[in-house]
Amino acid sequence: MRVLFQARINLFSAPGGDTIQIVKTREYLQKLGIECDLNISVSAPIPYEKYDIVHLFNFTRIQETNWFARSAKRAGKRVVLSTIYWDNTEVERFADLGFRSVINKYLTMGQIEYLKGLGRFILGREINPATVNLLLKGFRGLQDDTLPYIDFYLPNAEIEMQMFRENFAKGKDLPYLVIPNAVEASAEALSSHQESFKEFKDCIVCVGRIDGRKNQLNLVRALKDSDIPVVFVGQAAPNHRSYMDKIRKEARSGVHFLGWVKHEELIDLYKNAKVHVCPSWYETPGLASLEAGAAGCNIVVTEKGSTREYFGDDAFYCQPESVASIREAVLAAYHAPKNLRLQETILKNYTWEVTAQKTAQAYQTVMGYKNDILGSGKEK
Repeated sequence: MRVLFQARINLFSAPGGDTIQIVKTREYLQKLGIECDLNISVSAPIPYEKYDIVHLFNFTRIQETNWFARSAKRAGKRVVLSTIYWDNTEVERFADLGFRSVINKYLTMGQIEYLKGLGRFILGREINPATVNLLLKGFRGLQDDTLPYIDFYLPNAEIEMQMFRENFAKGKDLPYLVIPNAVEASAEALSSHQESFKEFKDCIVCVGRIDGRKNQLNLVRALKDSDIPVVFVGQAAPNHRSYMDKIRKEARSGVHFLGWVKHEELIDLYKNAKVHVCPSWYETPGLASLEAGAAGCNIVVTEKGSTREYFGDDAFYCQPESVASIREAVLAAYHAPKNLRLQETILKNYTWEVTAQKTAQAYQTVMGYKNDILGSGKEK
């Protein structure tokens, strides 16, 4: 079987959780013998005849997804979509996004995303046919236009698919299979001598890009009167420099900003830390939380998103808008014993091997193959 992955054009220039999901899913599918190519250009000619399936990613960044979906269907290809979707309305209106959040209180999500696309076009960052299509048809118009081209959906959680159906299919059934977000579970990936970051032994760590959705400012406020070391890993997202300035201004002594840290080095930090905190306005469920839990951290996560579906009773939950809620959850997690059951659950159910196997199963369903993961190569 040969599959073409297609994703947003800034997948690597503005990396996010979907970047890791795409790269690791591709890597582990190839270990199963499924050939996977990746394209992020809306201008390059694509030899669709080489592929059995076109796999698209991200329903929020709709301009490229729609462009690729229409092109694949014109070529007669089967199309699957990893939705990577959550309703951003609350974030855009209530998270600390500066002046943008004031304006957003009076706009719909479609209008907000349209203006983002318009801004990128005017500034010359994204002048391409997919963006022009967004400006002509509108954000919500492109989302509605995309659904008829999709044969199968791959959400990261049941609750994600439920929200997707309610918002775009009026609650009607859509063919899907939940594909979990995941972590590296190999001995090499989890090995650590804990020689790095020893100065942060038993600290509280927060890994992720610095921006209003991730809500690091409320975490700083929640622990203002605590003497527990707090370590932030990540850089300010584009257009969020002022948010980083606010965090630094309010941070007490004992709060450390490490900036970008190599992914393979984070294991040492996680193993030295006591708690990982992700107080975002939503997470689905947050790759950093999965990785920290796999490394043995207690985790504090937002209640909003798919976090409970993944972590159940093995995480401590907070309300992102409430400084008191964040403080209570973090201190409870810090003073609790390490939760080895969480680690076992993640390493059993949320690995890239599991993700690849389930993705291959979905491909089987779409292609009509029988039984085993790769099938016999013959259709029913």
